[in-house]
Amino acid sequence: MSVRPILWACILGTATCGGEGGEPDAPASRPAAEAALTPREDAPRRGRSVFGEGGTWDAEFAARQFEKFHALKPDPQILARIEALEDNSWLTLTPRGDESPEHGRGETPWVYMPDVKAFAFICGCTDPGYSSDTWFYSPSANQWVQMWPNWIKGTAGATLNRGPIPRDRPAGRCSLGLTYDPDHKRLVNIGGANAGNFGKITYALDVATNRWSELSGPDKPKPGRGGDNVFGYAPGYGAVEVVPRGKLRLQQPRLYEGSETWVFRTEPKQWERVNVKTEAPGTHNVKMVWNSVDRKLIMNTGVEIWAFDPAKQDWEDLTPEETGPGRYRHGDAYDPFNNVLLTFGGYLPRKEELWAFDFATRTWKRMESPDMPKGANSMFDFDTDLNVCVMKSRDKISLYRFRRAPAAAGR
Repeated sequence: MSVRPILWACILGTATCGGEGGEPDAPASRPAAEAALTPREDAPRRGRSVFGEGGTWDAEFAARQFEKFHALKPDPQILARIEALEDNSWLTLTPRGDESPEHGRGETPWVYMPDVKAFAFICGCTDPGYSSDTWFYSPSANQWVQMWPNWIKGTAGATLNRGPIPRDRPAGRCSLGLTYDPDHKRLVNIGGANAGNFGKITYALDVATNRWSELSGPDKPKPGRGGDNVFGYAPGYGAVEVVPRGKLRLQQPRLYEGSETWVFRTEPKQWERVNVKTEAPGTHNVKMVWNSVDRKLIMNTGVEIWAFDPAKQDWEDLTPEETGPGRYRHGDAYDPFNNVLLTFGGYLPRKEELWAFDFATRTWKRMESPDMPKGANSMFDFDTDLNVCVMKSRDKISLYRFRRAPAAAGR
């Protein structure tokens, strides 16, 4: 990976960096910048986040970590083990390096970014509070890098936080919406429980610069929901949010009688409600995935399967007569090589199992394997470069191969 030096302008004083409330900071001097790069007592270490101090300090940390991420090298032994992975089998890895998030992070999506060949998550619920950090994981290097420092919302924040709540990026939230926009090479975040008015802001992280920015403020038209987001991205169309509407018709997993469908337009950078003919049911906490074969955005409510067609701007019910077991807070990953949706874990009750939905036959099949990891984790997505699902499972990373496929298939 090549190192992109754009953020070093903040550190070396040749440009200003955003401080609190979006105001620019004074240029940093070279001695101060060099001091900021020396190892600190709170340098990244396994099983914890580094906490920020705000303004320039946070920007310098992000620049340093950005360089570290782009200096990662693929591990030939790891790649060989992944290549050797058989059909319907798992591989569990212990990440290398001196950094990793704490084990119990939850209620945050996990998405693959093909442009940097890495997975990402932000914020989430944890002990001791609601987090604000950004993490990347490289499967080929089998290594974590914390890209932005933390700040937590909770009683423990009084002793752990070292600076003010961040105003320039998502902060103190869980049950958020996160997706990857390949058209603009950026992560997009909307909403999040416990985020207050900041949950009404749409943020983006440019993966080419590691800079967060505000796409749409709280005063703009937007989907009428804060947390429990149902969110995904349709290439060539935009980011899509589904908002529950009407009466609750099923308690768990929650299904409402209707929904509103919203799309974020890059120009003129605003949300617009889509006038659909068929309403999908509203639900909670679902990461929608893009079916690149059928060109549709897939919403797995845990009971029903729905597909949004951007060309028709309408929904279609794909639910088979024999459905898989109901669940919520599950993990979904789309395998484009085999045109299947893979669903792991979830609750109702706790489900330590994997199911595959075949879009060609519209049928579910339980995928049983003796080496399947334990847990009900929702941090689960597909790596289109390595043809495996990748899941964060406490302090481990678990990879799953559904079926080998020709290199030219899917995508």
